[in-house]
Amino acid sequence: MRERKVKLDHITFVAVLIACSHVGLVEEGQEILKSMEPDHGIPPHMEHYACVVDLFGKAGRLYDAKALIELMPFKPDAMVWKTLLGACRACGNIELATQVASHLLELEPEEHCTYVLLSNMYGHLRRWDEKASVTRLMREKGVKKVPGWSWIEIKNEVHAFNAEDQSHTHCKEIY
Repeated sequence: MRERKVKLDHITFVAVLIACSHVGLVEEGQEILKSMEPDHGIPPHMEHYACVVDLFGKAGRLYDAKALIELMPFKPDAMVWKTLLGACRACGNIELATQVASHLLELEPEEHCTYVLLSNMYGHLRRWDEKASVTRLMREKGVKKVPGWSWIEIKNEVHAFNAEDQSHTHCKEIY
């Protein structure tokens, strides 16, 4: 892109950082984030930081991801924290996950995903008291888990369903 003098924009950097994350180019991704403003005049946005948090997370460098979040020039949004929470889950780091979840619960106390992920992590670790605590907190705050839906198109007709859905006309054949 440099040789062809392609004009870069913030979306170009999102794509490059995502590519770095997918192939594990941690140091390169970190350098690209650092070079955005001084070399290209493009200040990093929230999504650029989220990409590098993801990059660190996939490499198992959770505390580097957390340090990056703490050094961001603006307050991290839920997307950034959710990215780190997902990495904590993938790496099995419940201590950091608990810290991250507290930030998310401040930002989005009504969002069920944080509670469910944390509860599932506690369950996986057989920490039943903590799992029960999270479930109780959900109930106290009136937060309900929203089921995920899937869609499939067959012969130009779209069918929507969720797990163990029995409402479809062909459910006996499906299950």
